[in-house]
Amino acid sequence: MVSARLNEIAILKTLGLNNRKILTIFLNAGLFVGVIGTALGTILGVIATYFVANNFLQGYFKVSVCIDNTNLLIIALSSISMSLLYTLQLKHQNAMQSLTLAEANHERNNL
Repeated sequence: MVSARLNEIAILKTLGLNNRKILTIFLNAGLFVGVIGTALGTILGVIATYFVANNFLQGYFKVSVCIDNTNLLIIALSSISMSLLYTLQLKHQNAMQSLTLAEANHERNNL
């Protein structure tokens, strides 16, 4: 995955983007994926909770479903934060690998 990102970064640098703009692109992509994944997961989780409670457990147990919105919000924000941290970690790995590859190319050219 890191090598695929290196190719993307190289293309963006060739197009004239600086490191800050490249970082912004990757952070926006990570944020977009995190928000969409969190929203879908939250919606499907709430629907599944009510569905299971009303259809499968109704005959066996007396179940009432109460979802605390504060906990739901904390979990959703934590999920988005983790996706951003993962995006930053990938960016850091890409930067370190780019540096290593650049040094290796420089040494090979000097031989």
